[in-house]
Amino acid sequence: MFILAGIKPTLPSYSIVQEVSSYGGKKIELKFFRPFSQKEFIPLFKLVGKLMPRRKKIKMENLKVNKFIEEKGPIPLKAKMKFWEEAWQEWNKTYPKEKYASSSGLRMAYSRLKKKIESY
Repeated sequence: MFILAGIKPTLPSYSIVQEVSSYGGKKIELKFFRPFSQKEFIPLFKLVGKLMPRRKKIKMENLKVNKFIEEKGPIPLKAKMKFWEEAWQEWNKTYPKEKYASSSGLRMAYSRLKKKIESY
């Protein structure tokens, strides 16, 4: 039909397909249908960057806090302060070079790490 009318069909220059897996991972697939100049590619590259925000990697030192608390057992619903005080004292004895100034510091480090792990 396009050939008979003498009209060139307008085809997209590229396509972007974004998939989100059941565990929260993202995958972006770009397909290019013609050559791109650098001037055209930069805005597209920025768009992909917005679609896939970068996350800081979880360091092994931080995972040590998670493992330590998980090994102590589940955090109780009652007497939480006692649990964190004991965990803090034990942490400071076990890891003297990585001491926390208070039990709330250890608790906050653990909760931040849990949120980070759950967001992956």
